[in-house]
Amino acid sequence: MLCSAKMSHAYGLFTTLFLTLQAGATAVLDPDKPDAVNTLRLLADEKVTVLASVPALYCLMLLAKEGELRLEHLRCCYSSGETLPESVHQAWRRATGLDLGLGYGATEAMTFVIGSRPGESVPGTAGRAIPPFEAVVVDKHFRRVQPGAPGHLGLRGPSIMRGYLNAPEWTARAFTPDGLLLTGDMAVEQDGVFTILGRMDDMFKVGGLWVAPARVESALLSHEAVAQCAVTGGTAGALTLARAHVVLKSGWMWSPDLEKTLRVHAAQRLPDYLLDGRSPRGARVSFFRSPPSHDPAWRKLFENVGDSVGEKKRAYN
Repeated sequence: MLCSAKMSHAYGLFTTLFLTLQAGATAVLDPDKPDAVNTLRLLADEKVTVLASVPALYCLMLLAKEGELRLEHLRCCYSSGETLPESVHQAWRRATGLDLGLGYGATEAMTFVIGSRPGESVPGTAGRAIPPFEAVVVDKHFRRVQPGAPGHLGLRGPSIMRGYLNAPEWTARAFTPDGLLLTGDMAVEQDGVFTILGRMDDMFKVGGLWVAPARVESALLSHEAVAQCAVTGGTAGALTLARAHVVLKSGWMWSPDLEKTLRVHAAQRLPDYLLDGRSPRGARVSFFRSPPSHDPAWRKLFENVGDSVGEKKRAYN
């Protein structure tokens, strides 16, 4: 098994150490920073059969080896750590012939609490609550919301922490009066399937309604011209809008026509309040060209993000 998340992160620790020992498997450790080319080399050289990674690295591996990925020994893949865009999910399936299993967890739970097996995943979602865990979407008064309505994701289960070490105020904020752990993530639940919209503190409002950056990013990533995308909030005069920072795939050039195409493409996949009232067929998104991933500045940004990965909280059971 190879997990691209380091053991300083709960995902990496749980997968690399606990799951590997439980299964009697061999863990492949990579001492370097996660890198698409090096990960592909390790998968081939070490004959890895199970890969656990994050959406960003799956995307970068697809970009590093355009076309079919020949990973003869690999038979099972899981994605966690952040929302997996539907376009990346489908592209990985086309390139490898393998479906991605999904896992959603929290440091405070120390394991996956929502997920799906490969072959059972619904692209764009996190999956279903994994017994014996309970997942609930609640409003600001901690009342369960209606199916399909966004709210704060809460968890209950046997491995949920009792609190943050020597931090009673943090602990008090983390739980509802009836003991539900508040994850800090906004989610929706429909027919038992959960979709993670993003971190509560990453959300911003457009047209007075909450926007999940991952939702806009997923819509744009589904276009054949887009290699990478990051969405932030911004303003234009009195209007609040979403700003999309886009990296184009090799062979594509930026132009006003392409921007219009991307705006229409996104509008077809986003809710009405994200549409530009001045253009019925356009999304209320402004576009910024970003350098390709091999650009030194872009690569430095990813390295800095990688350096900052780590646990900020200590929990006890």
